Amino acid sequence: VFETANDVRLLFEKSKGETARTNSSASEMFGYQEEECIGRKMKDIGFPDEFDSFEKILQILSKDGIIHYKDIPLLKKDGQAFDADIYMVNKASLLQCNVRDITEKKREEKALRESETKYRLMFNCANDAIFIHRPTKDRKPEPFSEVNEIACKMYGYSREEFLELSPMDLIASESIDEITSLI
Repeated sequence: VFETANDVRLLFEKSKGETARTNSSASEMFGYQEEECIGRKMKDIGFPDEFDSFEKILQILSKDGIIHYKDIPLLKKDGQAFDADIYMVNKASLLQCNVRDITEKKREEKALRESETKYRLMFNCANDAIFIHRPTKDRKPEPFSEVNEIACKMYGYSREEFLELSPMDLIASESIDEITSLI
């Protein structure tokens, strides 16, 4: 399990605060071969200065048993930065440190936020009425899930009122059969 884990696994000797062992993922992520890591402190293999106080880490671990650091910037051997979540676990004479690279996850979350912002801007600034409706399998008229401000102005409903309406509420009664067959 130690060797084949996708996440980095580092073992540190508690007595010295030095690396005792690493898995192959550590070499891939940090760029150091295992022999380059052995005997080195955390800050010497890419951890930030806040990890310099190994004694403080051990105190927290002796009390809580585990530490989870979220979104910590780490450095590869070549100086390239990446973001990681770090778990430290108290294991007998060793401290186990698990590192997961979250750089891509953060990039995807940022892209999603930017996409949502662009969508909202286009949706709310359009000069046309826009309605979002998710039809059900049984074709039962369900309320709109979203409308833009122009739709509210055109039809004279508040947003809250609109979200209680279905598309059928906006169709003239004489056109319902024709529209239903088209849908």
